Amino acid sequence: MCKRRGVLKDYKFISSDMSFIKHYPHIVNEQESAWSTHEMTLQESLEVSNKVAWNTRKSTRPNVDSKGPNPNTSKGRDGPAQGSDVLSVLGTVFTANKVRSMQAVVRDLRQLAAKYASNRKDGSKLQALSNAAKSCASLSHDELKHSISLVAAAVHDVFVAKPEVKVSLRNVLIFLFRKKEPNATLTKQEILATAATYLKKEITDREYHQAVTEICISTEDGHLVLKSGDEP
Repeated sequence: MCKRRGVLKDYKFISSDMSFIKHYPHIVNEQESAWSTHEMTLQESLEVSNKVAWNTRKSTRPNVDSKGPNPNTSKGRDGPAQGSDVLSVLGTVFTANKVRSMQAVVRDLRQLAAKYASNRKDGSKLQALSNAAKSCASLSHDELKHSISLVAAAVHDVFVAKPEVKVSLRNVLIFLFRKKEPNATLTKQEILATAATYLKKEITDREYHQAVTEICISTEDGHLVLKSGDEP
């Protein structure tokens, strides 16, 4: 009825077991329906994440032209924050820490604003970034949440940085944590099993360790829980 999968260290039903299918058609139908729903959900998540990551990379490219500076680039201490600068500062926040709470994002933005304002090596550009960081930190909760959604995925009450590559184990982790209750845990087995199903590749120990350590912490019983997002 089932076979051992050495890589995932688990068992999987053999789809060609006609005897099981004949006697328990309702179980087969339920499983096919459940996996079909999960597959569509994850595929949509992967596609959206990849599209946003691509748009973010394009938007955060330096606004430099051989004919002179872009007239839409913000200037001066009181100049308006431009979209590319907003994405840049938010990207910096989530580069340093892949998981952040709303409160931590505001704190990080204020620290960035002060840091950029005190650096005079590239006055106009850093001042524009400082303005963008201050503007973001002053947004309403809903407005800031919308801006963060351009670079990070909301998972319950925290935000997780969106990966830049389409086939990413972090997307699988985001998908699994979203399916569960807040503060729920994951096991290595269910992570690898889901990755094998949806990413269509075998995850190396290095890939697994990197993805997990970036956004998770281990519990005493060896399970994984999403970071709180309030780390300094």
